[in-house]
Formats: sequence, C-alpha cells, structure tokens
Amino acid sequence: MKSNLYKGKLKKWNDERGFGFIQPLDGSSDIFLHISELNDATRRPQVNDTIYYYTATDRDGKIRACNAFILGARKKSSSASNSSRNLAKSQAFPVYPLPILKLLLLSIFPLIGSVHFAIKTGNILPLILYPLMSLLTFFSIC
Repeated sequence: MKSNLYKGKLKKWNDERGFGFIQPLDGSSDIFLHISELNDATRRPQVNDTIYYYTATDRDGKIRACNAFILGARKKSSSASNSSRNLAKSQAFPVYPLPILKLLLLSIFPLIGSVHFAIKTGNILPLILYPLMSLLTFFSIC
C-alpha cells in the first residue's frame, strides 16, 4: 500500500532540539517533524518553509512526518532517483551467489565456444589464442 505525499508549511521549529510542527495545507491538525526525517537537506529547516512529507503513525497512535524534504533546499540527486538508478544497475548486472558460477560463466563457457568454433570451422587458432589470452590477462592483473 502506497501512502500519499503531503505538502505543508513549517509552523514551529526548535533547532536546538531538532524538531518542529508542519501545518498541512488542507488545514488538518499539525504534524510532528523530527530532523532525522529530512532527506537530502542542504540547510536546516526554518519557519514558513514548504515541506513535502509522507505520514507514519507512532506506537502511541500519533501521526508524524517521515521521508520529508524542504522545497528548494534539496540536493540535486534525490533519494528516489538514486534508488531507481540502483535498481536499474541491479537489473542490468545480476549478482551471482556463488563464485563457482562466476568461474563457469567467465572462463568455461568461452572455452567451450572456442572448441565448438574450432570443430565447426576446422580452424585451431581459437584453441591456441584462448589459453594465451587468458594467461596474458591473468599476468597483467597480477
């Protein structure tokens, strides 16, 4: 279930203690905001800042702001774009759980391909080049 993004004005702020209250634009009761819930802020919050936030309910049943940010005081790369970039990276480059599987994919399969190519074409050059290139790569890394 996805919650809504809300907008409000920072009504009170206690900078020493790191908390304040947001007055939602819809006129409902004030929402508690703790400094730890401000994401990507480039400065400390000030009274009358426009705050975008999601809501969560405490154990006591009180509603508080979470995942909030200050309009105009946010770093260029937002957490949402970072998470979507990380998701894209994870989908583009799958993580293999076993090192053995990596070994198979990176060495055995190319060897099998070279043997298959040599058998189909009658050309033994890939069988000579594959071990030579593997050794050259191994020693250039070490």
